[in-house]
Amino acid sequence: MRAVWARVIVERAAPRRVASARPSAAGDDLAAESLAQAVAESLAGVPRPRAFRDRALRMRRTRRSGSTDYVLLVDRSASMQGAAAEAAADAMLIMTEALAGAARDVEAAERASGAPLELDIRTALIVFDSAVDAVKPLSAGLDDQVRRAVHGAIRSPRGSTNDGAALRAAALELGVIAADGASTVPRADGGLARRRVVILVSDGGSNDPVAAEHALRRLRRSGVEVHGIGIGTADLADRYAPQGRTLRDARALPEMLHGLLLDDVERTIR
Repeated sequence: MRAVWARVIVERAAPRRVASARPSAAGDDLAAESLAQAVAESLAGVPRPRAFRDRALRMRRTRRSGSTDYVLLVDRSASMQGAAAEAAADAMLIMTEALAGAARDVEAAERASGAPLELDIRTALIVFDSAVDAVKPLSAGLDDQVRRAVHGAIRSPRGSTNDGAALRAAALELGVIAADGASTVPRADGGLARRRVVILVSDGGSNDPVAAEHALRRLRRSGVEVHGIGIGTADLADRYAPQGRTLRDARALPEMLHGLLLDDVERTIR
C-alpha cells in the first residue's frame, strides 16, 4: 500500500522546468511571441531588449485526484461475532495504519522538497449496529487511543444492522450533507480535485433497505465511490452493485481490502 502511494509522491515531488511568464533580457529560450516588442526596444536604443524566457524549477501542480478521503464503515451488529468480527477489526486497523503511514511519507517528502505536494490522505472509521459510532472522525494520522477504540468497538457486537444510518454518517463526514441532513456542495481544497471513497463491511441484512438505498444513491450522485463487502452473503454484492463484493471467508478480508485500495490508488497514477 505505501509502496503504491510512494509512486504518487514521487510524481508530485519531481520538479519540472517551467518557462517564466514574462520575457527578459536573458534566458534559456527565445520568446517568439515577444520578438516584435524586442525589435521595437532595440530600435528605441534599449541595450538589452527582452527577447528571452528563463526556465525555473517548480514543483508539479496537478488537478488529477490524489488527495483522498477514505471513510470505513464496519458492521458490529449482533450477528458479526467470532471470526468475522476479528477479521474486520484487524483489517480496518491494517488499512488505517497503512494509510496513516502513507500520510507520514507525504509529510516527509514535503519537508525534503521544501514545497507542498498538494497531496493529502485522511481516514474516518465508523462502526454501526442500530446506531452509529464515529470511532475516528475524518482526519490524517492514527494514534494509540484510536487503535484501542477500534479494537474495542468492533469486537463488541450488539443490536441490528442500520447501514442506512452508517451511510448517512459517511455523507456527514465527507461534507455531502450538513448536520441538519440538507445536501451541500463539498469544496475542493485549493481548487484541486479530492477523491472520496466509502467502504462498508457487513455480514448482510439491513434495518431499512429503502433508506440505505436512498443514502447510497445520494453519496454516488455527489461523486463518492461506495464499495460494499459482504462477509458470507451476496446481499451487499446486489445492493451495492456495481461496487459490491462477496467474501466467503472472513480471514481473506485484509487481502480484499488491500487489493481494492491498490486499484484505487493506481487510478490516481494513470
